[in-house]
This record gives sequence, structure tokens and C-alpha cells, in this order.
Amino acid sequence: MNSRQLVEYTILDVENTGEASGRNQGAYITAAKSSDFGANDNVVLTRSHLGAHLSSGDISLGYDLKSANYNEALIEGHKHLELEDCVLVKKTYPRMNRRRRKWKLKSMVVDADEQVDRGNVRTNAPTSFCWLFGQIRSNVSDGICCL
Repeated sequence: MNSRQLVEYTILDVENTGEASGRNQGAYITAAKSSDFGANDNVVLTRSHLGAHLSSGDISLGYDLKSANYNEALIEGHKHLELEDCVLVKKTYPRMNRRRRKWKLKSMVVDADEQVDRGNVRTNAPTSFCWLFGQIRSNVSDGICCL
């Protein structure tokens, strides 16, 4: 399963079990899919490590194992295990309204002999080190000081 298969759940109730490991605390969580919240009364009871972080009304992301497709070869050896209906992975926070900046970025003026190609500047004049070194040598031999 990947992050594209994460489903948004609304947390209805959290009952802590008392098991703790670091910052995480085990809990029985009652949740409902946010997409089906007003349409039907399907509620999921699951066990999660997010007991200390979640409370009623929060939004969490999780995998919906009830409607997931599995390969029979993968599950064949684990038929004695009973899978939860969903696995809650992380708590989500509402997006803050970010203020738009009042100033605008300015761009530099491009000379007429330069061509802009998708952000890369291409010049018509050769820019290699050998060409530059040859120009300096010819200017010095002609008596023109370039410094």
C-alpha cells in the first residue's frame, strides 16, 4: 500500500489502553470515513498507536483494509490472523491560510543578443576559456591593455 491509498477519517472517540512506548500511546479509536460521514452510519473500531495525539473531532489518515484488494498468495499463510478494518497512520492538521506576499519578484533584463530558452540563457558569442584566453593574448600582443 502506498500514500495514494490513504483515506481521511474523522475521529469520534478515543479510549486509551494504558500501553505507552515513548511518545506513542495505545488506544481503541472509533472513527468514520470523512467522505461517508453524513451519508451513512458506518463506524470503524480500530486499535492505534496515536492515542496520545488524537481526540474527538480530529482528522486522521489511514488505510482502509476492508475495501483493499489483496493477492491470495500473500494472505494464504496468514489466514489465522484477523485484520482490522482500517489502520490509522497519522494525524492531519487543517491548512492555514497563508498570506500572499505584497511584493513581487522582478526579473533581470536580458540583452538582445541573448536568447532565453526555458530558463537557460544561451549567447551567440563563444564562451569557452580557450577563446577568452586567445582574445586576451591577441590584445596584449597588439599593445592594448585589457586591465
